[in-house]
Amino acid sequence: MFIKESRTASNIAMSYIGAVVGAGFISGQENLKFFLPFGINGILGTLMAGILFGAIGSIILQISYRLRVSSYRDLIIHVMGRRLSAVIDLALIFFLMGTLGVMLAGAGELFKAEFAFMEIIGVLFTVASLIIALSYGLDSILWINRRLVPLLICIGPLVAAIAIWNWPGVAQVQSNLNYDKFHLLPGACTLSVLLYVSYNLLLSLSFLAALGGEVQGEKAAISGGWIGGIILGFMAGMNQLAIHLYKREIAGSEFPMLLLAGNYSSLLQGLYIFTLWAAIFTTALSNLYGLSRRLGDMIGCDWRSTVGPLLGIGILLSRVGFSNLIGIVYPIFGYIGLSFIIMVIVKSPMRERHLWFFFHRRD
Repeated sequence: MFIKESRTASNIAMSYIGAVVGAGFISGQENLKFFLPFGINGILGTLMAGILFGAIGSIILQISYRLRVSSYRDLIIHVMGRRLSAVIDLALIFFLMGTLGVMLAGAGELFKAEFAFMEIIGVLFTVASLIIALSYGLDSILWINRRLVPLLICIGPLVAAIAIWNWPGVAQVQSNLNYDKFHLLPGACTLSVLLYVSYNLLLSLSFLAALGGEVQGEKAAISGGWIGGIILGFMAGMNQLAIHLYKREIAGSEFPMLLLAGNYSSLLQGLYIFTLWAAIFTTALSNLYGLSRRLGDMIGCDWRSTVGPLLGIGILLSRVGFSNLIGIVYPIFGYIGLSFIIMVIVKSPMRERHLWFFFHRRD
């Protein structure tokens, strides 16, 4: 029933968004790291990222549909060839483990900051929720995404819109902000955009490949990728505009968008706390499912038996800290993912169709 429902473009888009929008995205940390140093260009960069999310995400879903892949390894072999695919496959395993650590660290920081609990309480609560959800397999992931992702789409931009609307009336902090504290990436905004899209697509690749292999219609796969990408660009753009306007107020915050939500009402803050946890949960769920499927294939066992060890590794990684992990894990794998994105474009079925038309027209 759930698989059948997931074949529509809108449900594919919801699953795509759920795989990408994690703690770093919804909290605004990614905006601080990748876009704030570039001012207005950073806002334009988020819109460019949305176009790339739509274009490349739809290609990944289309290729996965045509190949009927069972795990992301099949997709990587098709795109990169067998030799290079082994390197990308190994890097992706480590990246997904690192991202799981980021999500659990975010849950721990959230519980500590908002509920005055020890970080481990938030981590263990999230781990227990993941175990329960994964016990029902892919069906439960699709069901959860269809119900939680609309909340992410609504609450995040709502908080950003309220903050933007009220900006002139908010007292400014009169201090000199050192922009160097935000710099993470070298040089041009374009490179930041490419790295941002690259690691987010790697982040969602394991789930997109599995989802693309399940859908029945190629048109739904392509449309779902574009719809999801455009919505992601809109959400990132709204976050970036709000963060750009309030850069002094949010300096040094682990959860800048949550800090802005707390400026206006306790109800809005409470909604955003739940939204932030939902983003952590949906991304961790998609990552853990894709990674456990891959490891199950690799070692020849049922994928469910790998969930426990993977969560154990995630708990250990979460001790490094939320913003520290984002600063370490995401840029490194952004560079690694650039080669994969280039090859995805080269292998695009749409590109092959255009080349065929061009050469045959000349004949």
